Amino acid sequence: MHIRKIAALMLAAVSALIVFTGCSSYTPGKVKDGVYRNSYFTVTTPEGFACFTGKQVENVSCYIVEYANSTARGAQKSFNCEYAAKNAATEILVISEDNVGGRSMDDFTSVLTSQSNTIFFTAEVKENKDIVIDGMTFRHLKLSLGGTGVYKEYFIRQQGTKNVYICIEYIDNIIIDNSDKALSSISASV
Repeated sequence: MHIRKIAALMLAAVSALIVFTGCSSYTPGKVKDGVYRNSYFTVTTPEGFACFTGKQVENVSCYIVEYANSTARGAQKSFNCEYAAKNAATEILVISEDNVGGRSMDDFTSVLTSQSNTIFFTAEVKENKDIVIDGMTFRHLKLSLGGTGVYKEYFIRQQGTKNVYICIEYIDNIIIDNSDKALSSISASV
């Protein structure tokens, strides 16, 4: 009888562990030789970009904004900038965080848009739809930041209880099309 109670308690503990951790099948990616890879997608650092990992990602200016917005969403404890790259006109971040409140993709993109509205400018949605990159579906959210010539693009995947996204922020490309370089750096992981 005592063994049955212990077995029942162990089963309950394992079930709780599966409920709290098993739903999130996402594992943070790794960077090797300038190539970021998680089990879903890969980002290859474009030519002419500096690559940042670990604490170095905090040196990329849009990191601060993305972290502050994550904090406002209540996801600061799980916020993880796994990769960053930048040149003079473009920054790329790969971020994962808990999907606090279990927001749908539409709700999450709505929150990202409203958080991009500030005292200085209004974010205009240029695109908000599912797209396929190298066989993988992402929600693409493209924002124009109030006539400043700055654009922000998100490529978002919901993986279990996580939102995993690539954020590309760039100045309207007058000389070099950095946004195309950044976009072409995304591929499916194999």
